[in-house]
Amino acid sequence: YSQQYGTSSVKAESQRSSIGGGGGNTRQMCGVEVHFPPGIKPHAPQMAMMSKVITALKTSQHALLESPTGTGKSLALLCSILGWQNAERDRLEKLNE
Repeated sequence: YSQQYGTSSVKAESQRSSIGGGGGNTRQMCGVEVHFPPGIKPHAPQMAMMSKVITALKTSQHALLESPTGTGKSLALLCSILGWQNAERDRLEKLNE
């Protein structure tokens, strides 16, 4: 990953720290570490959505996700996608070692 995109592992680690660190909550979902902002506890509908998003990303499948207004869709999507992206980056870095 680092060679292909011209980033260093130090920069990638720094990005991971700023995205996921900072005292927020962390949950394991489908083998992916998902970080939430400090003081935010994910609700059951968010957990279900994040699980579906991560599963779809891991299996390269489409996902049709629907949830009522005010259930935290944006946060669920962002946190799950960033968690998967970090896990995928780590996986690719290990393959390139």
